Amino acid sequence: MNIGRKTLILTLIIFSFLAICLKAGGDPGNILLEKEIIKNFNEIVKNREELPAIIAFIDENIAYLSPENATSLVSELEIKQKFHLVDLEKRYFPTRIQEKLLDLYMQDFDLGKFKELDRIKNLGEGSLQELLLETNLTGYKVETAEGMFFPVIDYEFYKKYLPYLTRDFREYIDLMVRESSNPPAKDAALIIGWDELIERALFQEKFLLDFPYSIRVPEVKNLYEKYLYFIFYGLNNTPLFAYDTQEMLKKAREVYPEMINRPTDSYLLQYLAGFLEILEEDNYHLTEEVNKYRASVLEDIFFSYEFYKELIKDYLVAMQRNIDLVKEESNIQKIIEANYGDSYQETRALKVTEDELLFEAVEVVFPGNYKGHFTPGKRYPYYLDAAMGGQRGLIIKDNFGIWHSFGWRVPIE
Repeated sequence: MNIGRKTLILTLIIFSFLAICLKAGGDPGNILLEKEIIKNFNEIVKNREELPAIIAFIDENIAYLSPENATSLVSELEIKQKFHLVDLEKRYFPTRIQEKLLDLYMQDFDLGKFKELDRIKNLGEGSLQELLLETNLTGYKVETAEGMFFPVIDYEFYKKYLPYLTRDFREYIDLMVRESSNPPAKDAALIIGWDELIERALFQEKFLLDFPYSIRVPEVKNLYEKYLYFIFYGLNNTPLFAYDTQEMLKKAREVYPEMINRPTDSYLLQYLAGFLEILEEDNYHLTEEVNKYRASVLEDIFFSYEFYKELIKDYLVAMQRNIDLVKEESNIQKIIEANYGDSYQETRALKVTEDELLFEAVEVVFPGNYKGHFTPGKRYPYYLDAAMGGQRGLIIKDNFGIWHSFGWRVPIE
């Protein structure tokens, strides 16, 4: 083969490689850089680095990533925040911290002061200043309800990442910013208007309709379910129907008909229209028929959505796995139920993918596909076990009442 022909073949190989890279969304250098960034990030997560290190890494590198990879990093950050929130909350519980926060709050009833770094630094050195600084710098903020102060995730913190994310995750962050900035309820009472309540539910529904395969569907579904309950039932201190007269609240009665008249394909508004038809027949009073209808809404509405069909598929696959598991280990299930069945502890599932499983109770990622068995955001009964040699175990009951056991080892000093 002569030199000219070798050069031609080599050139074609190089151009083919470039074409593949460009088709993938960037030049070879960018793709290699992205792989290196993802690799380094996974190492940080694996080594259980603190939130400041994770946030700093994302801030420095997100601009070099594709929307899909950027979303993956930010998604992991949110999961880490949820996990860390449990420990952060405990640091707010001491009476001395609560009293100091109350003293500051009572001066002008402004929670914003706990978010402004300059004002926090003026508090002077001490445990409260340190706690509030950490709260803010790691993407949380202080909220209050029922006389207690506690941290929550501040989704305004995520706005800086919006330009780099996939469309569905941008919509998810926007949705959560509304929740974070202006919670719908406090002290078991509605603190937003009935119109705003329905507007938010419609926004959540639109997300579920537009992005049925988004990784945040389970979280939005849980939120939407809560709003549906608020819409059709109200809250303990803001019931939709007055406790004494059983009559629908006047403000809701004025707002609901206005909402259903807008042109939209919303399943929620269709069910709400049916609700109002029955109410009109019963002079807007809570009757057995009205109660049956609103109960059926919470059960039936989800079957209208594509995303729910996907969840059902996951559930069916998980059910079959559970059946197989019970066949193989029925005696073990009986023993575990006898030992741990009355466990009052619950832990929340933070990540459930086709490859990984993470719970709030332990900062250990378990491998395997447990979609359908567990639902992100849902809480499950569990028990922690320990044995010699650093062996640890998490025994946890899934969506179908089947116990699973996950083990890992800790270093022995």
